Formats: sequence, structure tokens, C-alpha cells
Amino acid sequence: MRPRILAAILATTLCLPHGHAAVTEQRPAEVDHLVADLSSDDFSVRERATQELWKIGREAVESLRAASRSEDPETAIRASQVLEKVELHITPDTPAEILNIIRRYREAPQNQRMNLLNELKRRRAYFQVLRLYSMESSPEVRTEMIPLIRGVAISGAREAIGKGEPESAVQLLEMSANTPEDLMALACLYRNLGRLDAQLENPRSPANVPTDLWKITLFRAKGDLASAAELAASSKQLRLLAGLKVLMGDPTLWLQQNGLGNEQESARASYVDVALKRWQGQRIQDQDYAPLIRLLGSTDPEERAHGISSLAALGYLEPAEKAQAKASPSVGFAYYLSQERIPDALAALGLDPQNPDYDTWVADQFNVLMKNDMADGENDEVTSTATMQLTMMAAFLEGRGLDEQLTAAFTEPLRKFAAENESQYLDLLRLIFQSAPQFFSRHSAEWAGDDEERWSEIFVVAFGEEEETSQWINWIRQLEPEISHLETLDVMAALQGIGTDPRNLYQTWLDKVWKAIEGAEEDIRPELIQRLIKLAVARDEAGTALKAWDMLEPGMQASVVWSSIDQYLSAADRWDEAVEILESSGVYESHNSPELHAYLAAHLRRAGQKERAREHDEWAEKLALGYAPSCVRIASFYSYSGDQARAAKWFQKAAFQADPSSPEFLESLLPYANSLMEQGEWAVAASCHEALLQVRASPTHLGDSLTDFSKLRLNADLAKAMAVLPEDRDKAVALLAGIHRNFATDGVLADDFFPYLRKAGLTEELRKWFYESWKKISLVVERYPASDNTRNTAAWLASRAGYELDLAEDYLDEALNIRPNQAAYLDTMAEVHFARGDRKEAVRWGNLAVLHAPHDGMIRKQHQRFRSGGLPGR
Repeated sequence: MRPRILAAILATTLCLPHGHAAVTEQRPAEVDHLVADLSSDDFSVRERATQELWKIGREAVESLRAASRSEDPETAIRASQVLEKVELHITPDTPAEILNIIRRYREAPQNQRMNLLNELKRRRAYFQVLRLYSMESSPEVRTEMIPLIRGVAISGAREAIGKGEPESAVQLLEMSANTPEDLMALACLYRNLGRLDAQLENPRSPANVPTDLWKITLFRAKGDLASAAELAASSKQLRLLAGLKVLMGDPTLWLQQNGLGNEQESARASYVDVALKRWQGQRIQDQDYAPLIRLLGSTDPEERAHGISSLAALGYLEPAEKAQAKASPSVGFAYYLSQERIPDALAALGLDPQNPDYDTWVADQFNVLMKNDMADGENDEVTSTATMQLTMMAAFLEGRGLDEQLTAAFTEPLRKFAAENESQYLDLLRLIFQSAPQFFSRHSAEWAGDDEERWSEIFVVAFGEEEETSQWINWIRQLEPEISHLETLDVMAALQGIGTDPRNLYQTWLDKVWKAIEGAEEDIRPELIQRLIKLAVARDEAGTALKAWDMLEPGMQASVVWSSIDQYLSAADRWDEAVEILESSGVYESHNSPELHAYLAAHLRRAGQKERAREHDEWAEKLALGYAPSCVRIASFYSYSGDQARAAKWFQKAAFQADPSSPEFLESLLPYANSLMEQGEWAVAASCHEALLQVRASPTHLGDSLTDFSKLRLNADLAKAMAVLPEDRDKAVALLAGIHRNFATDGVLADDFFPYLRKAGLTEELRKWFYESWKKISLVVERYPASDNTRNTAAWLASRAGYELDLAEDYLDEALNIRPNQAAYLDTMAEVHFARGDRKEAVRWGNLAVLHAPHDGMIRKQHQRFRSGGLPGR
């Protein structure tokens, strides 16, 4: 079984094309002689000449084209036939099935040709696909074929490069160079071949590509944005210029043109007006927001959504928040909870924030369910909303430790609902198990009583009917024969990592399982080990999974390889074993994927094999060919392994080489902007975020979370503030004050805001704003002491600001008592020790965090920082 990360890469990596012949040396005299032989009186001579010209291939194209116009019929016919084969890259070695598909394509009616092209693509006959596309005369058909041929040239070029046939790669990309991705791929190929400067000095643009556009592409491939922008300006390619300007730190033209220029990704004009004023540092008046605020009162839901997203993208949050909560109380409730604004969250659902009547509110929601049930469910939307709000409320009450209120509010309505409709009751109970598992257990015990059949239904509701579930339930009962149904339910939830675990049932039963495995008979021990591995993998618990795997015999280990074992091994710093697993998959022998090479290079470097790592670095460079999504993935893999320097270079490549009028450009901007912030490149980071916000305020993103808009604005303003700080401290502090006002109790302040304040020397502002936040979040902890997530948020704020570290540790101790081994909490504990300057303890806690979240790139990044990053204040 191949590692999951590889499968994911392969699923998104372009297919690889069928092979093709290499270019031969020029031999004009021989070609001329053979062309002359096409009209020989001797049939065998004509046949030999035809076959030899076919073998020569591309070097004979011009002579064959001239011969195809010959007045001699025999010469013209034979030359045309050979020319057609050469242009379709049909060689004597081309498989018969491909020849057959090409023949059928020519004879097929138009509505069947796409299927045949797809078949050629599936067989990796990509030269033929591109040539048949270029030969298509109908503009409508060519337009229809565009999605099918996208990526074909890059895929073919990658395989040609892998075979050591760069000229064939050039030819493939030239055939499709009228698409921006393939044109950039060609430029990057020239760069890798050392021909880029020669092309800039004497540009030979591909067919149908303007010379200026070709030169701009070459400059971008070189990383020379200034020259590219100068040429784009002089040639009036304003859309391209706007994207280049964004990457140079000025989104003004991008905003003025309203982004990509299409309706679905254009913001409201009133948004653009305010965004431009904000960027240019002009004073914003209340009337500037008025057109957007008016949208909030529109009867058109889409216009209201426009108003909400636009205001949030501008950082004018309060009216957007209120409008969102009014339009969707459930969404508003979740949004306010994410910021620990409990009174606002309760008010969004119509509860009195000071004296919430949970009993009446819950009863009202159940009444909605039962009334709609009596009406044969004629309004499913109403039922869905009521169900969602009930499960959200159950999660809130349990998560905040309000068990008495939860029991009082839900128990009687659930009893009545069960009596009315047991089937729907069980469906609702399934949702409650996911949101409030402790209450689910208490309530289930009451409902099931001593009824074995009902208990069977409860276990199915909670854990499904899979055989593995039954195996674990039976094993639990074997290990403790006197265990009750309720206790079994709680143990199963703990083993699967569902809900809190204040009694630490998971560790208690894990110890029992280890003991049982050690004492098991030799013939059944492997089966028990594999059962434990499956459980640990489902929980993303690398330490347990690997410990169990290590207990297997080497021969059996090879057959018990789960889909993400490479990530588990690297989480445990077993990079050499991860390399062995990756290479044994065989995937690197058959795929020319730049992502795969980068992933392996990252692992090899961590395993100490630097020379081999460099080889795969070079292959990643050769094969990426400027394709932005590949560059982003390559960057992510380097970051994942702790190589932030290489990651930053690849994020930059993605942004520089993506077509500014394409979705790939937008997708590359965010990781690039975040990378720039880490490097302190504030002006360009702010520009990239500003461009992204304009697109986020467009119809394409109307359904996005308000949190997404507001946090993107936070990053834009944070970067802008840091950029202007050296010249205009007052302006910078005003921007920063606005950020703090919007996110006073949100843990997002700890991610970058507090650390960058400290790094910039804004110690007075940091202390002031931290303690304003601390006072508020401490009150929430005091009000809801059993809320482990709130405790972690408070500790995260403290650790990143560098204040109240002892109390932060106390908060985390209790949070980890409530929810042991929660990776985010372990990471925060590491951060607390790092803030104290205790690298050893920070690394120890960081190790635990990674082992409990082996797939989490941010936790890995944190861990690497604990190991080698500069200690705060040092």
C-alpha cells in the first residue's frame, strides 16, 4: 500500500505522456536524396525512401512539406503520408492501438471525437492529442477541447525530460504555447537548459504568441519582475501589469481594474473605492461605507451577502457581524463562539445573554421538529435548522461544563421525541453523540435501561455496524467481563477519541490492551497488534501505531503498512525509515512528478542523505516547469520537513510564474503572502493580501465564512502596519489598534499579531493590548472553568505575548486533564516553555504534539522552531 501523501500527490499531478523519438542530427543531403527517391521507378527504392524519411522524422519535415506540393503525384502522395505521420509523432514503434484510435478519430462523427481524444490521453499519446487538436478546423470544437488538452504538453514535457530528451519537451510545449501555463513551462525549460538569456537577447516566440508576451514570460521565469512590468506597461497589457504590480508591493492597479476583470470575481464598486482609500492611507468617512451598509437591509439575500462580505473584507466588522447573525443565527452563534464572545453568541440564537433560559429555548426547537414531523416533514429546511441548532447548543453546554443545564434542558424533550418517533429520535441521537458524547451516554443509559436490543441500537448509533467495532466491544468485555453497557460505551468513546476524557479512560484501557497483547498466544498476537494499529491510525496517534508496528515480525511489517506510515515515521524522527518506505513503494521509478521528488528530497535531507537529496531537488526543479500548483505543493513539502528556506523560494516561484489572470495566481498568493510575512517582507505581503481581499469580496466567495474575510483583513493590515512603522509610527499603531479591537478575545491574535509586535519593539502596545485581551478571556475562563478550549486560547495568547506564563501553564494543565493528549494543547504547552527560554522542555512537549498530529504541517513547523529557532527576547 502506498503512503497516503503519495496517493494525494499523484491524484493532483498531471498524467505522463507516451514516449516519442529523440531528435536526430541534421542530414540535409541524405534527406534530399531520399525525397528524390520517392519518385523512383523502382517500387522497392520508393518504399525504402519512404521508410527512411519516416525514421528521420522531424529533420525531414521542411523537405517533406515541399515534396508534398510536388507536381509528381507519387512524390506528393508519399511525402504527404510521411509528413502526416511525423507531425502526429507516429513512429514505426507506435503501438497499433494508438494508430487504430487515430484512424477512428478521423472517421468518427464530431460527437464521438472527444471520447477518442480522451482515450489517446489515457494511453499517454499526448503528442497525437495536441496535433489532432491543432488540426481541428472548427473554432467551436477547439473551444470544447480546451479542458481536455490542458496540461497535456506539460505532462509530455515532463516525461521527455525524465528520459533525457529535452528537445522533445521543447517541441511539445511549443505545440501548446498559446496557453499561459505552457508558455511559462517553455520559458522555465529554456531557463533550466541555460537558454533563457539567449532568448531574451534574440526572442523567437512560438507560433501565434506576440513577442512582447513571450519576453514578459521569460522575464517572469527569470524572476525579473521589474523588466516584465516595464514591458507589460509599454505594451498596454494592463491586466498582466496589475498582477505584476501586486507582486512588487502595489495593488493599486489591481484594485482599479477590480481584479481579474470578470463579473464573478469583481467586487462592488463601493468596496473598491474604500479599499483604495485604505491602501493609499486616506481618511475613511462613515459615508464611504454607507452604500455597503445599505445592502445589509436589502430584501435580496445575495445583496445582503455582498454587504456582509464586503464590510468584513474591509475590516468594518460590527455591522457585518450583526447582519450575519440576523441572516443565519446558527452561523452567527458559531462565529461569536470562535471569538469567545459568549453573550453575543447566545443573543444570536435569541437567548438572554445575562439570564439564558435554555429549557424554553430547547423545548421550542423540539416543538419545531415535532410539528414538522406531524406535517409529514413538508418543510425540511426548518427541520434541518432546528436540528443543527439543537446539536450546536448541546455541544456548547457540554463544552462549557454546563452539564446540569444540558440535562435539564434536553432530557424531557428527548423522551417525548422518542415516544413520538423512535427512528427520528435515533437519528437525532446520532448527532448529539458527535456534539455532546457525555450527555449522550447518560441519556442513552436511561433510555435503554436493561433492554439489550435498545443497547444494541445505541452502540450502532454511536459507532456504526462495522466488524471492527464489534471486535473492540467484544475485546473490552473479554478484558473486563463485569463491565456494564454504559461503561463499555464510555470506553469505546475514549478509545476512538470522541469527546473529553477527564477520567483518562483511553490511557487506562490502552495499558490493558498492551498487557493483553503481551500475554496473548503467538498465533493471535499479530491480529491484536493490527487491531490496535488501526485504532491508533484512526486517532492519528503516531506513537501507539509505531510501537505496535515495531512489535510485528519484519516479514509481517511489510504487509501491514498503512497509507500514511511515512508521516508517522517522520513524526517520530525516523526519517531514514520513512525514506525506505517511500522508495520501496516503487512510485519514483514510474512517475516524473516534481512533487514526489521534492517530497523525497525533504525526507532524504532529514535522514542525513544530503547528496541524494540534492539530486531530487534538481529533478523537482527540472520537472516543475513553472506550473504554479506544483510549485505550491513542492513548497509545502519542504515546509513540512522543516526546510523553510527552500519552501519560501518555491512559494515565490509559484506566485511569479502563475498566470495573473488565472485561479492559480490567486491560489499561490496566499501561501506566498504568508511566507513573506515570516521573512518580514511587509509591503509585498500587504499587497498580496489586499489583492486577495478584493477577490474575496466578489460573488464567487459570497458563501465563505465571515471569519475568513476578517482574518485575511487582519493579515493585510498587520503587514501594512509593519511596512509603514519605520516612517509613520502613529499610522501603524492606529492600524494595529483596529486589529486588536476586532479580535480582542480571539486566539488569532497570538498567531502573528503579538509576536510581531514584540519583534518590532512595540512593547508598550503589546503589554497594553495583551492585558486588555487577558482580562476578557480570563473572565470567560472564570465563567466556564470546564471549557478546555477557552483555557487553551488564553494560554496561547499568553505564551505568544510572553506574559502570565505561570497562569497559562495552570490553564493548560487543567485543559489537558479534561482532554488528554490534544495536539493543539500540547503545542501550546511547548510554546509556554519556549517563551520562558526553556528549549529542552519546549522540544519535549513539541515532540508529543507532533506524535498526536502527524499530518499537521503547522504543528511540525512549530516543533522545528522549538528546536532551532531563536528564543523570544534572546
